[in-house]
Amino acid sequence: LPLTSPLRFRNIVCRSRDGFLLRLETDSGTVGWGEAAPLPGFSRESLTETESALQQLTKSLHKLSVDPNQPLIEILHALPVSGKELPSTRFAAEQAIATLAVQSSRRQLRERLSETPNRSVPVNGLLAGTPEQMRERVAALLEAGYRTVKMKVGRGDLDKEVSLVREIRSLLPATIRLRLDANRAWSFDEAVRFCESIRDVDIDYIEEPVSDSSRLVALAAQTNIPVALDETLPALSAAELERFRGVSAVVLKPTMLGGITRTLAFVRAAEKIGARVVISSTFDTGLTVATLAELAAAVCDEQTACGLDTLHWLADDILSPRPVVECGCFPSVAFDDLVA
Repeated sequence: LPLTSPLRFRNIVCRSRDGFLLRLETDSGTVGWGEAAPLPGFSRESLTETESALQQLTKSLHKLSVDPNQPLIEILHALPVSGKELPSTRFAAEQAIATLAVQSSRRQLRERLSETPNRSVPVNGLLAGTPEQMRERVAALLEAGYRTVKMKVGRGDLDKEVSLVREIRSLLPATIRLRLDANRAWSFDEAVRFCESIRDVDIDYIEEPVSDSSRLVALAAQTNIPVALDETLPALSAAELERFRGVSAVVLKPTMLGGITRTLAFVRAAEKIGARVVISSTFDTGLTVATLAELAAAVCDEQTACGLDTLHWLADDILSPRPVVECGCFPSVAFDDLVA
């Protein structure tokens, strides 16, 4: 699918989102869909490796039984593919089964995953690009009802970025949360200098400011700036999250973690260390964003905005109608109303 404008990831320029759709159909004609679209520069496996893994997986899926009365997690755990080694493939398989199970049981995915799901999911609006583009985007997000804004940093001169953060914060009402995302751009000393320069600025947290994530907790302790984990997580097991006690939030991307089941393990681990859970997408199609919104409604605090405001980057979509953010939130999604 073509993008509305190029995305730049670690010296890679991405002009389209490429991937595969996995279609499962029961004997009764119910259809489930999954999306496997590794993100260049970030995902563990390549597009070619994903295609090969999906071809192998489909040979075993025809034997799978989806009982609408069976707990969904039990069905997903039975899949014969590693979420850590082949995260995009595992996510697509779990997603296809989940959407299939939802339609078979006529219950929303959030209801299959939680007894008390949230009714809607707030999302953070994304600020990226030139300073002027960010200023214009702030006005548009406020008018659209967003309550949380995330700003990309670590892309230019550090002192100029400090000034821009201060300016963006001044444009936001005190009730609007501001998050920062540095994508591991700085050394520890650079991150300390940046964080100390914004100590008096009200921010929700900053994602992955240091290239060496083992020093993330030390950075938070030294500067008193809340920090969040993101890119580090796919290489960890859920149990290893204990090493990062002291982070304020964990940004969970199920497409890169390896599906719903592995994400839920990280949710439980995050609760143990007192970190907020933020579900986030990776510039995916409406099918995956809708799935992640349902997952977020099941596992996130109702006041925590998630990173799902990415559909406007796609010039086209595989779904009609495309899921729409309303007043800064995703409403409930009925998968049988979405036509691939």
